[in-house]
Amino acid sequence: MLRAALLDGMTIELRGEQRILSVGTAAAEGELAYNSYELTAPNWTLVQRSYTTGQETPYLAMFGLSFGLSLAVLFLLSWIVHRNFTEPITSINEELLRMVEQPLQAQDLRVRCGNELATIVQSVNVLLSRLRASQQARAEQETHMLRAQLALLQSQINPHFLYNTLACIRGIALCRNVQEIADIASNMAALYRYSIKGGISARLRDELDIVRRYIEIMNVRMDDRFHVRFDVPETLKAMFVPKMILQPLVENAILHGLECRKSGGELRISAVVLPEDGAFLLHVWDNGLGMEPEAVQAWNETFARPVDTEDAEDGFGLLYVHRKVRFHCGKPYGLHLESQRGTYTRASLLLPLDERNGEP
Repeated sequence: MLRAALLDGMTIELRGEQRILSVGTAAAEGELAYNSYELTAPNWTLVQRSYTTGQETPYLAMFGLSFGLSLAVLFLLSWIVHRNFTEPITSINEELLRMVEQPLQAQDLRVRCGNELATIVQSVNVLLSRLRASQQARAEQETHMLRAQLALLQSQINPHFLYNTLACIRGIALCRNVQEIADIASNMAALYRYSIKGGISARLRDELDIVRRYIEIMNVRMDDRFHVRFDVPETLKAMFVPKMILQPLVENAILHGLECRKSGGELRISAVVLPEDGAFLLHVWDNGLGMEPEAVQAWNETFARPVDTEDAEDGFGLLYVHRKVRFHCGKPYGLHLESQRGTYTRASLLLPLDERNGEP
């Protein structure tokens, strides 16, 4: 038997007549595995032997572990995507749908997300806040309009009665040839007829006509102690303005400015166009008693306050006119006062150029 060393732990055995070639390695423990190959030429059989140890890597266990880890990672990624993307998007969509159906009941989004969706959520919240404010303002405006219409209907009862009474007085005055009383009754009837006429706006020429009638009545009462000058461009007379805003200004000028003068009273009603602002100024000027600077400042500060109270259509005088203009025309339209004690008072009313077609 011939034994030769090939490599460390490997030998070749040639067994005489059996002609067996064996190549193998020595192993202390483990399982034996071998393959045999017949060699026809020299009538040999080639036997391949190998040992496997008990510490060999368990491939099936490793596969199972890898599969489990893959599922865990996939689940974690799915949860992250759901929490940071799917859930916020779903919440935003639901709130937007609720906003369309019930704008006033839509609540601010409270979605926890630290990515770009947070910016979208913030923008949606700003949109919701502005929408709620707009809807609330619109609801309040509609409420004010309903209250104004109701007040108008209620106030029409007495004017109708007074109008019929004044018509009766005028008829009696004409029958007895008392022209002055007939004129007063006619002017009063025209005032009441105009006040109960429908609509919330009128042309400026109609406002000027009513003021002329009112001034005729007051001049009879005050024995012609003042005279009036009108300076209003014809183009402005066709503009639409809120109804009954000029007469209270003229009444205020007469009662609080000119009534105390014995003579030489002057009342000026003028208007000037502001084309760059799309508006015009309507002035009522008198040379009466005037006002103290503190009083003028107090009035102008009152005019500068927001008109969002429930009495926007209530009252008389300066504040009534300002509230009515601001309520129907919005900012920056309204009233402003200038005065100097013992010299003059001027009430300036800023109005939009409204030349709509058709009736108000």
